[in-house]
Amino acid sequence: MVFTATTEASFLVSSADINELHSEDILTIVSRTTVKDVMLVITADDFGMTRNATDSIVEFSWRKRISSASAMVFMADSERAASLALESGLEVGLHLNFTLSFSEDGVSQKLRAHQKRLVSYLGKHKLSQLLFNPFLAQSFDIVFKAQQKEFVRVYGRKP
Repeated sequence: MVFTATTEASFLVSSADINELHSEDILTIVSRTTVKDVMLVITADDFGMTRNATDSIVEFSWRKRISSASAMVFMADSERAASLALESGLEVGLHLNFTLSFSEDGVSQKLRAHQKRLVSYLGKHKLSQLLFNPFLAQSFDIVFKAQQKEFVRVYGRKP
């Protein structure tokens, strides 16, 4: 999970993989920050990736510890996350995912195949993310458009 905090100077606070963290650990990271007290935007990453990530982000929003979240689609808890965000008024944007396999059951085989190509290529080496591969252009286009369309479907608006 990544928290991005922005003031006059930008800085990034990263923590270990969300599966290794508990709500208390993450709350410690942002415990002294109250969004309403300062001009600070804190965006929680991976909303909808897992039930734990979703629940933690909703809790931080309720406690006024975050301003917004980047929402993942086609992931295990994406649908529930969208419902919770719409109910609570949590501001969300689209978290484009090209590096983790989609974990939602209803994803088409065609989309899964394109996502798998991207995950495989981008995960091979750190430099893979810096080098343009023209053979993946169509897969990037398909996966990008599918995520954008799914965001509109579950959130009822464009990202």
